Amino acid sequence: MSTKIRRTEIQIETHEVTIIRSGHRHNAVYCEHCEKPVSGYTQRQVSAFLRLVQTNGLHLIETNDGLLVCGESLDSN
Repeated sequence: MSTKIRRTEIQIETHEVTIIRSGHRHNAVYCEHCEKPVSGYTQRQVSAFLRLVQTNGLHLIETNDGLLVCGESLDSN
């Protein structure tokens, strides 16, 4: 009797979207790379946002378009 080996290949594809919204002051500046006016954030603001992401201080909402950050949890931090 021969033994059949069955293999299943699973591919996982991930996408990441980061949206930063802030009720705090930001600077409107011209970005030479993007060639248009953009919102500028300080290194401190970005660092605080990344700490919230790392410590699960933000609420994530799963939608058909992907994960979104809850604006209420962003504003309250």
